[in-house]
Amino acid sequence: MSNTEKHSDHNQDFEKLTNNFFGKAKIPFEKSKEDIWNTLESKLDLESVPETKRVISYRMTFAIAATVLLLVAVFSVFRFYTTNIQNPAGQHLTAMLPDGSSVEMNAESTISYKPLWWRFSRTVKFEGEGFFEVEKGERFTVTSKLAKTVVLGTSFNINTRNDQYAVTCHTGKVKVISKNKDEGILSPGYEAKLSLDGKVVIYKSEDTEGSISWVDNKFIFTAIPLRMVFEEIERQYNVQITFVNGINYSYTGYFTKDKPIEEVLELVCKPFGLTFVPKSGNAFVVQN
Repeated sequence: MSNTEKHSDHNQDFEKLTNNFFGKAKIPFEKSKEDIWNTLESKLDLESVPETKRVISYRMTFAIAATVLLLVAVFSVFRFYTTNIQNPAGQHLTAMLPDGSSVEMNAESTISYKPLWWRFSRTVKFEGEGFFEVEKGERFTVTSKLAKTVVLGTSFNINTRNDQYAVTCHTGKVKVISKNKDEGILSPGYEAKLSLDGKVVIYKSEDTEGSISWVDNKFIFTAIPLRMVFEEIERQYNVQITFVNGINYSYTGYFTKDKPIEEVLELVCKPFGLTFVPKSGNAFVVQN
């Protein structure tokens, strides 16, 4: 057999093998365009479902977080929003509390409370001197640096100045609690003071009405250090009074605020042989 014949037989065998292979194979591109697009779209729809769920989940998480933050913000406003009232020297002021209770504030007194939280806790912080008339209701608490006073519905006077704390009960009952947890209960006509070691000392008041005479601009003193009398004059008239060391007298007497400052100083100084000299800027110097 010649080479040409051999080559022809070889080509015939290869052609048979090729036709055999491709004849049995199924080519996917036999599908129509419509079938292919429908298949792709169904796959895309199936793959997009988890992503949609994920987006909805994220949105729900953000909504819940935003709601929680909003609730925390609202709670913080209700819980911590505070009203502060400062009464300057030379003035008296009546502060009305959310439940109708009132506080007559003496000069240089401050009070603070949380009006939005009032229905949950009737609590005020107070420094200075004030006469409280409390409406009946839940527990009412007045806190100060040295002690706190707790009542249910009553009237009382608090004086917390110069590291001293005094409460006089006018009506109802009052409980006084010191910082070291010592306590005592007052009935009308009784007064409580704190001793140097923080004990609550209760005694019968000699002049209950005298404890609130300042409300009517009358200032009554019984054996009070002269230094404290001058401090009260400073508060009521918004002036500055300086005096030499060694003036350690006790004063018993009273003055009314309808009199001019010079007349009041003359009234207080004269029994002790003291004089006063006016200075500029509402200032006075008391001397022997």
